[in-house]
Amino acid sequence: MNPFMRIKPIQDANKFIDMAFRRASKVEPSLPQKLPPLLKAKRREEARVRKVAQFLHDRFNNIVKQFPKINDLHPFYRDLTDVLVGVDNLKKYLASLRGAARVIMKIANEHIRNIRRATDPGEAARERKAAYGRIASFVKKLNERLIFLEEARAKLRKLPSIDPDMPTIVVAGPPNVGKSTLVRVVSTAKPEIATYPFTTKTLILGHFKADSKTYQILDTPGLLDRPLSERNQIELQAIMALRHVANVIVFMVDPSETCGYSLDMQLSIYEDIKKSFNVPIIPTINKVDISPPEMIEKAKRVVGDDAIEMAAIKGKGVNDLIEKFRSFLEK
Repeated sequence: MNPFMRIKPIQDANKFIDMAFRRASKVEPSLPQKLPPLLKAKRREEARVRKVAQFLHDRFNNIVKQFPKINDLHPFYRDLTDVLVGVDNLKKYLASLRGAARVIMKIANEHIRNIRRATDPGEAARERKAAYGRIASFVKKLNERLIFLEEARAKLRKLPSIDPDMPTIVVAGPPNVGKSTLVRVVSTAKPEIATYPFTTKTLILGHFKADSKTYQILDTPGLLDRPLSERNQIELQAIMALRHVANVIVFMVDPSETCGYSLDMQLSIYEDIKKSFNVPIIPTINKVDISPPEMIEKAKRVVGDDAIEMAAIKGKGVNDLIEKFRSFLEK
């Protein structure tokens, strides 16, 4: 399960203030009939201030509790969290929200003490209004943090639900070489495919079964469409994050060049990935049904004669590929 999946939407500051005040306006403490009017007024105003503070205190602490502890995350999720929202920023804003919950209670308690010392109902009401004003002003200053946390939640909950203990194949290569087609074809037996926004990229996660064993297969369109040496820091972090879950990388090339990339460039990317990842790589030559034989041979001279030849869209070579990466995963 994606550890961010169950975090509930986070409201902005004005919404939290409105919710707190609405609930407080309905508070009518049960008081003895014979209680003097002044005591009744003071207890009612105290109860309302306490309701506002307790509501905000609990809501802010619940937000913090819903987020998983960053240091306990699997490296895959920790690195993607850093790429998408920044781990340091997330920790800072969550810690500040926890501190804000304590400050709200401190403000409320100061005014509750003043309410208890009030000499008439009007004074008690003014103290309650003063407490509301201070608390509302303080919460509004938290709005930027609340907005950040809601945006972080929205991004992180869309990450794929990776099972770190399940054998995982990462399909890599330039765009349009047939990676998504492969994921869909091999996942047909158990169609659990979903797309996940990843900065300006997309991850596609699929599952399939073979001989009663379940495998994860992850497509990375757009991530590996140029040499690593030309990528910026965020792109490199994204690729490194995938390294945490890849047991095997299936690298696809398209010798027909209908993908829009020259074969030379594709093979250059393959060499770059091979040097950069300490993970077994299965080279795969796709679209062999529409590729000139001399281009297929050119690809083999770089990726090896044992490369799997495929026409993924027709299912050709898919079973050979499945057997190949099963042999890697079951070693």
